[in-house]
Amino acid sequence: MGKFNAGDVIRYPDGRLDYLVSIPGEEGLWVSAVNPSWIDRGLREFCEECYPFYENGFDVGTEVVGHFGAGDCDSARSWYAENKDRYRARQ
Repeated sequence: MGKFNAGDVIRYPDGRLDYLVSIPGEEGLWVSAVNPSWIDRGLREFCEECYPFYENGFDVGTEVVGHFGAGDCDSARSWYAENKDRYRARQ
C-alpha cells in the first residue's frame, strides 16, 4: 500500500485540500477535475470528470490530513458537499 489511498483527504504544499478517488476499471488514484464554479451553476457534479493523481508528481510536500468514506465518487461528492468552502482554499 502506498502513501496515499482512496478516500484520503490531502493538503497540497500551498494549503489547498483535495480528495483522492478510486475509479472502477482504472488504475491509480484520481482527483476531481471539475471547476467549482461549474458545480455551483449545476453544469457538473464534483468528480464527474477526474484527472490522475500521480504520487511521483503531486506527492512532494503533499500530506494526508484525514480520511472520508470509501474513496469512490459518491463519497467524494459527499465530502465536497460538506467541505466545499474549504476545497482548494488556502489553509
